[in-house]
Amino acid sequence: MIVFGGAGFIGRRVIERLLERGIPVTCLSRRAHGLPPSFDEPLATGALRLRRAELSEPAGLEAELRGARCVIHLATGAADDWETTERHMVRGSRAFAEACARADCGRLLYVSSIAALDTGSHLAGQKIADSIATDPQPKKRSVYPRGKAAAEAAVLAAAAETGLATTIARPAVVLGRGTPMQHSGYGLWTSDNHCIGWGHGEHKLWWEVVSRNKKSVSANLRIAEGQEIVRKLAAHADIL
Repeated sequence: MIVFGGAGFIGRRVIERLLERGIPVTCLSRRAHGLPPSFDEPLATGALRLRRAELSEPAGLEAELRGARCVIHLATGAADDWETTERHMVRGSRAFAEACARADCGRLLYVSSIAALDTGSHLAGQKIADSIATDPQPKKRSVYPRGKAAAEAAVLAAAAETGLATTIARPAVVLGRGTPMQHSGYGLWTSDNHCIGWGHGEHKLWWEVVSRNKKSVSANLRIAEGQEIVRKLAAHADIL
């Protein structure tokens, strides 16, 4: 298995799970720093290999990709401007897919984002289906979702031309140890500890903090239900 972008937040955890299953992994990354200590032993034994690679420079990777059963593409290539994003995220991802095909890889899994979908206000209250189709007006979006939509199209075009088996995955809100809790995907944050909520506050927010001895809930104090929740919590709290 090959994980491109394996030094990132998702990549590190993907590699950890693969190694736990006894699957040898090659990590392609533009940086080697920031790898977790759990990688030290598999790097020493050869269960994990680390190779430098950049999405902006996909040429020359075929030797590393040769015969891989599956390649997981997690490298982003995003930038603040469209020209750089188009060059790295879009054209780079297509070139990488083509390299996978030439190297006879079994399958390419391109990790995109639900940001590539059309989630405009005109769809409020409607179910948004997950399909190959992306936002039909990507140029009206910010750089990142526009890039993801274009990269998906580029990767799928390369797959159609080369016959490379390809899967698109679209994670939504990705949170966990080592990342900020203040994610714009589930709430509007005015500060590190103040989440206004979705829309006008009519959408309930609830999440559980994993691997901690506490749970967090959001309560809308403008409605009776939220006020009752706070009263019940306060009645049993050691510290308020």
